[in-house]
Amino acid sequence: MAVALYMARMGHSKDEICDYILSTYYPEWKEKDYDEVQVTYKFDVTCQGTCPMAI
Repeated sequence: MAVALYMARMGHSKDEICDYILSTYYPEWKEKDYDEVQVTYKFDVTCQGTCPMAI
């Protein structure tokens, strides 16, 4: 996402970027952890299906 790149260039930390992206664009993913998602995750070619998992 462009906002993540912009924030990185402005000197924000990885945690700040992750928190902002998840809170703003994918709030339903904010409370999930990797182990919980890994069990049911299926690859999805869309941005909405891939970006939250990548973050």
